[in-house]
Amino acid sequence: MKMQQIQQIMTIAEEGSISKAAKKLFLSQPNLSTSLALLEDELGQKIFKRTGKGSVITPFGSEFLSYAQGAYRQFRLLGDFCKSMSKSSPLIRFSVASQFFKFTSSLFIKLCNQFDSTSYEFSFLEGSLPEVVDIVRKQEAELGFIAVPKEQRHLLLYSFERSDLEYHLLKEESPAVIIRKDHPLCKRGVEIVSIEDLTDYPLIIYQDANFAFADILERMGLSPIAQKIIVRDRASLHEMIAGTDGYSIASHNMNAYKNTEYYGNLTCLRIPNQTSILEIGYLSNKNRPLSEAARKYISMLKEAMQLQLIGNPQ
Repeated sequence: MKMQQIQQIMTIAEEGSISKAAKKLFLSQPNLSTSLALLEDELGQKIFKRTGKGSVITPFGSEFLSYAQGAYRQFRLLGDFCKSMSKSSPLIRFSVASQFFKFTSSLFIKLCNQFDSTSYEFSFLEGSLPEVVDIVRKQEAELGFIAVPKEQRHLLLYSFERSDLEYHLLKEESPAVIIRKDHPLCKRGVEIVSIEDLTDYPLIIYQDANFAFADILERMGLSPIAQKIIVRDRASLHEMIAGTDGYSIASHNMNAYKNTEYYGNLTCLRIPNQTSILEIGYLSNKNRPLSEAARKYISMLKEAMQLQLIGNPQ
């Protein structure tokens, strides 16, 4: 098995056709078909099923591809690392994926400023829970910051384990309500809100909420919801909260937002007597040692959240 063949398998899966993949790889279709056939003979399994509409990946092929993608990206990372180290000024690379936390992006900006005299290539990738998990699984990011309902942790841990991911719990938080500072609920002069207080206002929620948070909303007593505004990114969420009487439910670490820049026109209210818990944690890949930038970022995060630092971040 060669890395070139893994790249070919990935391209066929993306294009859904050997002929389209051959064009993209600048190969002839017969040569690509021969390469695929040799790999399938070596593995003793079919990776693709040929149909009149193209090449459909088999169950074995899908499982094979999930492992092969990681191996291929690891190979590419090794090549990039060797190239960067051969230069007089090595290029530092770091990438973090995150669900829609304001404090993770604020700390990322601080990290960039600390490397301002160094050659670097940093990336900050935001997405839903499934997207963040997939980004780290594919090794497109070293770290992935997520919030998960505690009730679902065992199911998610099993999924992470299958993807060679390690989950590191940072903090448990009760769900909080995020609203604009001049919202009618703020005029009472209290920093708590009841579920009954929320029923007259629309819930603003991310599109992936049904994946992880539908159950927790029901446990909180917020289901069914009469009015709902669905968004896909943090900027839209901010605009909807700032411009309507809507509210959002979030994991909101008070220390982190006191120690990092937050939206000046938004505020947080607590919901008393809640048994539902959200965990804030991060994912890393078992087969990839953390870079200096990643370790520094985790230390900054723990300091902002006022977590006890024991030894080096893992």
